[in-house]
Amino acid sequence: MSAAAADTGSGPPAGGGIFITDDNLNPVVQIITWVLLACTSLMICFRLLTRYFLTKRRFFGGWDDILLIVSYILAVGEMVAWILPQSTIFGRSLNLISRDELAAGLKAMYAGDILFILSLGLAKLSVCACYLNLVPANDTFHRQWSYLTAGVVVLWTMSFSLAAAFRCGIRPWWDYAAYDETAGIMCMDQTAFLQSISITNILTDFGLVVIPISLLAPLSLPFRTRAGAILIFSARALVIIPCAFQLAYIPRLADMTLDSATNWTLNGFPYFVATQAVEFAGIAAACIIYLSPFLQSLGSGAMTARESLVSFTPKKRKQSAQAVHLGSLGSGSR
Repeated sequence: MSAAAADTGSGPPAGGGIFITDDNLNPVVQIITWVLLACTSLMICFRLLTRYFLTKRRFFGGWDDILLIVSYILAVGEMVAWILPQSTIFGRSLNLISRDELAAGLKAMYAGDILFILSLGLAKLSVCACYLNLVPANDTFHRQWSYLTAGVVVLWTMSFSLAAAFRCGIRPWWDYAAYDETAGIMCMDQTAFLQSISITNILTDFGLVVIPISLLAPLSLPFRTRAGAILIFSARALVIIPCAFQLAYIPRLADMTLDSATNWTLNGFPYFVATQAVEFAGIAAACIIYLSPFLQSLGSGAMTARESLVSFTPKKRKQSAQAVHLGSLGSGSR
């Protein structure tokens, strides 16, 4: 009888351990988070080592590197928040979670949301700083555009991180289900808040893609050189893909309570995975612009860092005010 029950039961097999079941997809969330954390670390190492070995300089070349390193540290904190024991509720069926477990999990999610916004914002600012290193001083239009985009990113980061921190005013957000609206305690609509973050995140990434395209497209370069440069700098558009998936699955988190009929902790599994993918993509896109000189140097075997970068840089045209100092990628700030 007990054997039959074991065969037909929906729980994990006997013997302990962690198992992936229809009611518990949290191990998948944690595995993906660990993998993306490792990949994010590799991308950061790739960027810093590329600068160090190819340019014969120090690891940090300017504000773009400093901002990205801080963004990476915050990203590590965000991902760790999702692999803590308290975060095992994400991907599990709601009927397997106690009230204390839910409160602990929401605390981890609360910290992760704030770190997520701060990390993405600093990664975007790193890209803006990189663009300002590339745009010549006499190109007023693109420099103003870069400064404007950086200002928008700063406002985005500050406003949403503060909103995430005070979603229920000074009351703890993870206890919002116990608050009585008649007592004057109001909390922000979670679905609308997350949707506004995702939508504006996509818009700012779109702006960061447009800047290098508008800068490089008019230059009189060989087609393959120009197309390669645009392709490298347009890689940030890939960040929009996980952002779109994240946005699509936000409605599954509409009622984040223990009595919810939506089983949001299990049905929100795609959102949890997409969030980690957005975090990884945001930092990886800020590192990928170093891929071109890295591959070129490997191909030549004897090419110096400056030669590698200059070969990717168009010469200034006397008849045009536009020029792109891509060699400054190796030297950091101007």
